[in-house]
Amino acid sequence: MNIIIISGSIQLTHYVAGEHANYDGSEPDQPESQYHDGFTPLPPRSSNGEKRHKNAKITSINRIMYFHEDSLLAQLLDAAIETLDQHLHPNNFTAKYTILCTAYKDIDITSIKNFDVLITEVQKQRSPAFKLLVTQTKTSKPNNEETKLNEHITELSQLYTCEDRSCKFPICWPSPTDAKHVHLMPLHLKTWAATIV
Repeated sequence: MNIIIISGSIQLTHYVAGEHANYDGSEPDQPESQYHDGFTPLPPRSSNGEKRHKNAKITSINRIMYFHEDSLLAQLLDAAIETLDQHLHPNNFTAKYTILCTAYKDIDITSIKNFDVLITEVQKQRSPAFKLLVTQTKTSKPNNEETKLNEHITELSQLYTCEDRSCKFPICWPSPTDAKHVHLMPLHLKTWAATIV
């Protein structure tokens, strides 16, 4: 008997940084001011048709797979990784299953015992099928580049901490000393540190 995995969803949690304007060396479309401090502007706003949400859902990839009941847990996970080739890193993910029309919903597959329960419960159904949810997780350990980037961000934020009591921003760029202070946002600091690294 073959078991059908109805929907093998993968939720990727990789974050891709947006592209800033003028990275190709072209001039900005804004009129030039008398004083230009070489400051990188924030990325452009989205176009009218494009929607952006603060709590946007992660894109999921759905695939249908066939799995034999005598196969092992490792074979199931290998098949899931193969069908989602180049989308899933095999070292950092979690696997959950849901058997439709039962009480087994979002059960973590953490051991062989969980897998055996899955197979026995699916075999009891008239049409054996289950939903496998593979979620890729980001490793919490930063790599060398991220560590250097974080060091430069803390260095820049300490260097440009505003000591002017009339300024309402904690970190700012005082263009000339008598001019208006420019608030340095986290995106500014990250972009600036990325150019240093």
